[in-house]
Amino acid sequence: MLRRLFERLKRIQRPLILIVQRVILQSSLFFLYYLGFGLSRAFMTVFARRTLYHRPRSRPSRETYWREAEGYDLDPNRLIRQS
Repeated sequence: MLRRLFERLKRIQRPLILIVQRVILQSSLFFLYYLGFGLSRAFMTVFARRTLYHRPRSRPSRETYWREAEGYDLDPNRLIRQS
């Protein structure tokens, strides 16, 4: 009798554990996803304007961050050395 009860409990326990695992995993991943992206979004809104959109003070009127290349000429002898 005890053995049959143990077998029945064993049969019920496996699907129950799989369902509980799936629910816990999905809910924790859901909250981790929204917490992670929410915190990064808040962090970027607070700090990104200062770091990412900071224009150099030496060239405030230009629309680009590119610097002009220095030391490159169209002289054929120098072109061979550059490549």
